[in-house]
Formats: sequence, C-alpha cells, structure tokens
Amino acid sequence: MCQPGGENRVSYSFRSPSEARDLARKLSQHAPEPPRAEMGLFELMMNAIEHGNLEIGAHEKRNLLAEDRLVEEIQARLTDGPYKERLAKVDIIKNDGVLQYCITDEGKGFDWARFMQGDTDASLNESEFGRGILLAKSIGFDGLAYSGIGNVVTASIKLK
Repeated sequence: MCQPGGENRVSYSFRSPSEARDLARKLSQHAPEPPRAEMGLFELMMNAIEHGNLEIGAHEKRNLLAEDRLVEEIQARLTDGPYKERLAKVDIIKNDGVLQYCITDEGKGFDWARFMQGDTDASLNESEFGRGILLAKSIGFDGLAYSGIGNVVTASIKLK
C-alpha cells in the first residue's frame, strides 16, 4: 500500500497514452533496472487510463482491438463528456530501501483479487483479461498490491 505523506513523495498526473509513456520513462529512472520498471509502469498507467478513467471494459477493448479502433476510441473519450476531466495520478515514494509507485485513477474500480492470486502462468491461461497486471507483476516489480475498489495500485521495488 502507498505510504501516506512524507518528504520522499512526489506526485504527477497524466491523462493520455503519450503522457503515460513519457512519465513511465522518466519515473523508471529511479529504479535499479529502468527498462523493467518502465514496462511495468506503462502497463499499469495504461490500465488506469483505459479501464479506469475511460471505462473501456475488457470485452470492449478486445473488440476495439479486433476492429483496429482502440486508439481512435481512446482519443474520442479523452475529449468526451464524463471522461474528459478525469486525471490519473502517480506518486513516487522512497522509504526504507523500497521504491513505490502508487497509481490512482478516477474510475469505478474492478475485482482485482482474482488477478493477484496464484501462479502467474496459470492465471494468464485461465483468463484473457489481466495481461497488463500479470506482466507488471512478473516483470516490472517486486510487489504489486491493489487497494479499495481497485482504482489504486502500488508497485514496489526493493532498492539495493
């Protein structure tokens, strides 16, 4: 879980995939292995944008990808009604030998518990959803924890 307050916390906000890409690249430089952290951060930040703030469900995303319309739909929602004012936030926190990235979106959340249990490969094979979470969990971070309704995720890396 994200640690409250503290001098070692810096916050950033983002809305779009390009902002997420740039911010993931920048914030990953604090990690011992920046390429791995960048990949994991970008996956989690894109989840915050697509599934959280823009409310693109997993089935809908699959259909949009099949029709090659996902980018178009993201751009449309970024400028539309209930979605256009939403921001996602990432806090970076360094404390006690641990680097944490806390990502928060303004979405309705999801049932995160089923993606956080058991063997990563088995979970991936049983579900067509949650690939970004599983990728971030297995490649980018030492720990990954969701809280509340699922619109807050804390990714942690042990510092040497």
